[in-house]
Amino acid sequence: GFLLVFGFCWLFIPAIIVSIYFTIASCRLKDRWQKGLFAWGIFNVLLFGASFVFEPSCDAFLMAEHYEKNKKAMEELVKYADQALDDSAYVDLEFDDEEAEIFHVSSKSDSKISSNWNDEAEQKKDSLMKVVGLTPDEFEDIRHHLERIGCIGIKKDTSHPNGKTVIYFCRLGMGRYSFILYDNPISQEEKEEFMKNYEYIPYSDRVIFQYGGGAFGKQYFTKEEREEFLSKHQPW
Repeated sequence: GFLLVFGFCWLFIPAIIVSIYFTIASCRLKDRWQKGLFAWGIFNVLLFGASFVFEPSCDAFLMAEHYEKNKKAMEELVKYADQALDDSAYVDLEFDDEEAEIFHVSSKSDSKISSNWNDEAEQKKDSLMKVVGLTPDEFEDIRHHLERIGCIGIKKDTSHPNGKTVIYFCRLGMGRYSFILYDNPISQEEKEEFMKNYEYIPYSDRVIFQYGGGAFGKQYFTKEEREEFLSKHQPW
């Protein structure tokens, strides 16, 4: 939707101006034509307002609430992925409904990551599963587990020394909110780095919230939302 509006702004802006003009011009309600135009204009205004009122949103407070509700299930998913994936395997998997939207993989013997997006990710999923040691049943189990915890994807590198797992929470516009989970408490150096970087909001010494932007729009958590959350929740 954002891309459509951005790409066709030359068409949408004149259409909005014309719609406003006809709504004002027809407010006299002299005949059926004016009444119809006025009603249509009011409908457009209400629809435009509703798009802002009911627009999906996310922030660190919502992420904290979601994590606490699904903490145990997330830990189970991390353990399951550890057992299902081969040693030193890397997988970056994101779903759009029931289809793989992103499926990047590499095995212990690979020198680089095989990146696969959109249709290619879904079409090649059987061969990509074999690269990281997933069976079709394990692949589906991971997808179902993500559905149960209300998340859209997982990134896992089984060679990471602290068992780092990223669980993708949701996408809004071009940005993506994620939970970064560690098997063990992070070091003091890592704590300081997370506190300085606006891409992250630390929740605890094992859980970090992450927001990554896209081609346009906000790129990180804003200073205000970050400071508000950290003023009410001390991560350590």
